[in-house]
Amino acid sequence: MGQDKHKGLQMPLIFLWLLLGGLLTVSSCQRKQPPPLSKMGLDPETIYAMYTKDVRALVADSGITQYRLITSDWYVYNGNERVEREAHWYFPHGLYCEQFDERDSTAVFVKADSAFYWTDRKLWELHGEVNIRNREGSHFYTHLLYWNQEEKRIYTPDSVWIQTPERDIKGCNFESNELFTRYIFHGSSGQMLVNDEESPKE
Repeated sequence: MGQDKHKGLQMPLIFLWLLLGGLLTVSSCQRKQPPPLSKMGLDPETIYAMYTKDVRALVADSGITQYRLITSDWYVYNGNERVEREAHWYFPHGLYCEQFDERDSTAVFVKADSAFYWTDRKLWELHGEVNIRNREGSHFYTHLLYWNQEEKRIYTPDSVWIQTPERDIKGCNFESNELFTRYIFHGSSGQMLVNDEESPKE
């Protein structure tokens, strides 16, 4: 009689342990598969890989400091072949950059309303009010500017206005070296300041 009671208690206990084990297994499997990003309010096609706020950074290549970046918001996106998106950095709220020469002296100051950096192509793309000042004190103004670090070339199909101590120049299809000391236009117009005292008399 006692043995029958013992066997009668064992069966519910065995069933309970099997049930708990099954629940734990199911729960464990569910934790390994988080819900899709879309159900969390995130778009997997546009989600960024990294975000940094209030950035002041020195960027170096091969141990040589090339430029200083200052920006309020820095987004990093990985490449996505499905939506044909290149890996890039995005600065939506402005970018300030100082480029250094081989002596670590500031050679160029650049400021833009927004910017992209296409990491695979090493190509900067500046938008909005783009202002540049070189070491000689010349100012360059445009609304679109590209800087190809592989080719060491700066260019834009947009119009550019240059103010130098000697003259003002306006043109389009602009190309320059990285220091903004040698540049050309493929179509330009200009004005040169003339000292009245040195002008020929009638």
